[in-house]
Amino acid sequence: MSAGYLSITNNTDELISISRVESSQFESVQLHESVIEDGIAKMHRLNDLSIPANSTIKLEPSGKHLMLMRRSDTSRQISLRFYSEEALLLRVIAPLKKRIN
Repeated sequence: MSAGYLSITNNTDELISISRVESSQFESVQLHESVIEDGIAKMHRLNDLSIPANSTIKLEPSGKHLMLMRRSDTSRQISLRFYSEEALLLRVIAPLKKRIN
């Protein structure tokens, strides 16, 4: 299991809703959010990710992020595809980095 963190900017005048993320290097990619409930950190799966017009959202530790599950190769780069329903919105190729605490 790995986590994905990045910033996404919506440069349009309309709301964008990301309904799914895919990667050929992972069996599953899910949108998640970490929250504190009754003093306990919990993670919830999100059905979609809304990005308001002309704004940026950050996927980061202790907030909204990607869960990358069951890696299928050893590539040093990750390719991600972001969709709104069936429409491809964005392709990202990013280096794989180890988290430094």
